[in-house]
Amino acid sequence: MDAAKPKRPFWSTFFWWRIDVDELNKQVEQYATLNVFKSVRGASLLLCLLTVAVTMLASRFLGIMTSEAAIEAFIWTSIGVGMYLGSRWAFVAGMVLWTLEKGYFIATSGRVTVVHVLFWVFYMRVFYLGYHVEKERAGGTTTAGRPPKLPPPSAPTATDGEVFVCRQGTAAGPKDYVTPLRPDFVQQYGLPPNAIVGEVTRRLAVGEKISPDSFAANPAFLDFLSGFLEAQAAQDPKMKSEAHRIVDGWVQIVDQRTRAPRGSEPAEDVVGAIQVANGVLVPGSFKRGEQYQLLSKAGFFKLGQKNHAALLQLLRASAEATTSKDAWNPE
Repeated sequence: MDAAKPKRPFWSTFFWWRIDVDELNKQVEQYATLNVFKSVRGASLLLCLLTVAVTMLASRFLGIMTSEAAIEAFIWTSIGVGMYLGSRWAFVAGMVLWTLEKGYFIATSGRVTVVHVLFWVFYMRVFYLGYHVEKERAGGTTTAGRPPKLPPPSAPTATDGEVFVCRQGTAAGPKDYVTPLRPDFVQQYGLPPNAIVGEVTRRLAVGEKISPDSFAANPAFLDFLSGFLEAQAAQDPKMKSEAHRIVDGWVQIVDQRTRAPRGSEPAEDVVGAIQVANGVLVPGSFKRGEQYQLLSKAGFFKLGQKNHAALLQLLRASAEATTSKDAWNPE
C-alpha cells in the first residue's frame, strides 16, 4: 500500500507562496472536471463573490457610500469571472487589490487583527495557486522561472480508451490537446505530433465531457494509428486465423468501443481493413475506413488492452527520442 501523505501543519498555511505540487498537478490534470467547490478557479470565484457580499452588507449597515460599494462590487465580480474563465492576470489583479485593501485598512485604522491576517493569507493562497495553475496550462514555468518539481512520470497505463487533455502553448496561443500520454509524462518530455489524438475546439463547461462537436481529430495521429494497427495485425494470431479462414478478401479492424453485433458495426467504428490473398494478410494493404471517427458518441477509440499498452510504449519512446515540443495545429 502507498504511504499516506502527511498532513500539513497549521502554521504552514501562512507560507501561502509555497505550492503543493500534488495539488497543482491535480488542478491542471482535472481542470475541466473538478466542480466549482473543488477547483481553484471555482474557489477563487466564490471568494470574490464573498467579498462582494460583505461589501454590500457593509454599505448597508456601516454607512459606506453606495456608489463606492457598487464600484468595488463590480471590480471584484469582474475579477472573479476572469479567474473562473482562466485569466492568470485576473489572479494577479486579485492578489494586488486584496493586498492594497488590507494595507489601506491597517493604515487608516491603525490596528491589525488576527482575523484580517488570516483572511488575507487564505485569499492569497488560493489566488496564488490559481495563477500557477493557469500558467502551467499555458505551458509556462513556476516561481522564478523554475519548472515544478514533478514526480517521475508514471508507467504506461493499461486502461484501454483512457485519454488526457494537455494544454500546450503555441504561436496561436494556448491549445487543449487530447493524448493517451499522462500529463506528468508530457510535462517532462513534451508532446510529439503523433501523440496528439486531436484538439478540444472550444472551452468546456464544468463537468462537460468532450464530444464530437467539440473535437477535431489529428490527421498525423490517424496515420500513425493506421500503421500501428497494420503492424499489430500482422502479429495477431486471431487476424492470421481469420485470414486463413476467408482465404481471399478483406479482414476488417473494428474499434472495440462498438456495441453493435459482429458484421453490423457502424462505419464510424470501422478502423479499416487489410487485404487477404491465399489465406495470408497482404503487407501494406491496410485501408483506413473513410468514415472512421476517433471520437464518436460511444466515446474515444478503444484498441483492446494489449494494443493500447503497445501504443503507449511507442508514443512514449517517440516523445523521449525527440527534443521538439512543437504541437500540431489543425489550422
